[in-house]
Amino acid sequence: MAPEFLEQSGWIFGSTINVTELNSAAPDTEAAILQTKSYGRQLGKVSDALHVLIEERKKAGGAKEQALDEFSAMKADIDRVKGEAAESRVSQLRKDMEALRRENADEYERLRTELLAGAH
Repeated sequence: MAPEFLEQSGWIFGSTINVTELNSAAPDTEAAILQTKSYGRQLGKVSDALHVLIEERKKAGGAKEQALDEFSAMKADIDRVKGEAAESRVSQLRKDMEALRRENADEYERLRTELLAGAH
């Protein structure tokens, strides 16, 4: 017979990574941090900072390192994917706004004005 109540300490990241006391010294702390800064956001900030250091090293004539070149290529790929995702969101927004214009002109105009005001 299965238990009526099952409690598991930890949390699940996405549907793949289970963070528990078995693989983290402080899973509750990690969960609290993730409430404000996701792993993606944290890694993005680290990547941005490392990119600055790599560029400074290149300007100073530092020796070429394959690992740094590979990191720079990976960051460029990630930036490309982010750009494509932003373009997709903007395209969807245009479609949604056009549908709203046809269905509810007053609400369309209100949102259009709000978007234009926030663009400055």
